[in-house]
Amino acid sequence: MNFEAKVAFQEQILKDPSSVFMLLKPNHIQKIGQLKQHFEQTLLETDALFSLHKFENPLDGSSFAFAIRQYARGFFFNTVILNSKYLECCSLDGLLDTMTHEFQHLIESETLDRKGIYEHASTEKLPEHESKFRNKHPTEKNVAIEDMLFMVNHALISPAIPRYYAEIGSHLFVCKYFDSLRNLAIFPKSDLEKTSGEDYIRDILGRRKIADQQFEELIVFIKQNRKNLKHIPFCDIVFLSLHGLKSLTRGGFYKLGKRYQSFFTRMKMYRENIQMS
Repeated sequence: MNFEAKVAFQEQILKDPSSVFMLLKPNHIQKIGQLKQHFEQTLLETDALFSLHKFENPLDGSSFAFAIRQYARGFFFNTVILNSKYLECCSLDGLLDTMTHEFQHLIESETLDRKGIYEHASTEKLPEHESKFRNKHPTEKNVAIEDMLFMVNHALISPAIPRYYAEIGSHLFVCKYFDSLRNLAIFPKSDLEKTSGEDYIRDILGRRKIADQQFEELIVFIKQNRKNLKHIPFCDIVFLSLHGLKSLTRGGFYKLGKRYQSFFTRMKMYRENIQMS
């Protein structure tokens, strides 16, 4: 996407968070069906990456997969959202690794829910940097390299969904298409588990007004600083906005932009070396 299209996507998130998600396309359903393991989940896709509250290096706060145990109309839905471009280009090994990672988190969330512990912090599969996968098993290393190269190729051209809007958007989506998804609904096994789900809904709905105000301010800021932000992925802009991005001077923007340009140059060289080997 170009800059204007990415901004329009952010505005659509603000207008209706559920509208940026869709059920899996037929070819993506077919691809997941080829995996060696079956996953009983509510699977959605989106054109965006996910922006998280975690950031140390460029793209550390970015993800192409997002899992959360949703609660809607008295039922739980084990929900995984995947980036559409990732679904198109990932290998079956990479997709199996991603699905296994997300499914494990959903199992852990279900265990907490059954104990009545409100812990719906969602999880995302984060790409690893080169230094973290040098000693991995060959298959794991190939998957890690694949994840990293996907992010390098798509970070600058993808819009971003903040964690909060991934949570509330997927909740609203499940509510909207409840009848179509009902076969994947999981009935609470106890009053404690039901209470956990209800607490989660109260929390995310209660934060909507403040979240919308902050996100609207961020969109205005992005529009006003297009030139300064053109080298920074939207997924990182969303995170950095929470940590002083708006207070940067022109010199600060220049240094930040150079940092990202340097990062993507290094990753481009690394990608070329991988492709030649």
